[in-house]
Amino acid sequence: MEEKTLNKAYELKESIIKDERYLNLLKKEKEMEEDEEVERLSYLKDQANNEYNDILRFFKPESNEAKNAQKKLYEAKKELESHPKVIAYLKAYQELRQLLEEVNDILFKDFNTNLCSKKEK
Repeated sequence: MEEKTLNKAYELKESIIKDERYLNLLKKEKEMEEDEEVERLSYLKDQANNEYNDILRFFKPESNEAKNAQKKLYEAKKELESHPKVIAYLKAYQELRQLLEEVNDILFKDFNTNLCSKKEK
């Protein structure tokens, strides 16, 4: 049974990596990663994140310094996520994720999670 199950799992994997949603995600990811503007915006977001984390080591989250750094991080993240190539990537990611959730539901919807619970002594 193990070999048969393993073969079915590999078949499922092959089907998923040939699916248009997976292929589209790879395409959008490549486009996004090769875009200089996206790279710049990602760098600025990472810088703002590092600055915010550094400030939190010295100031409380409710301090003006932390609030200003948090706002800067929010704005950098918002600008990155507003870029058309990032939007396209996130949409493609969501479409694939939806497929994977459907597969998960089909495979495990009737699975009883109590099967492996510890017996009380």
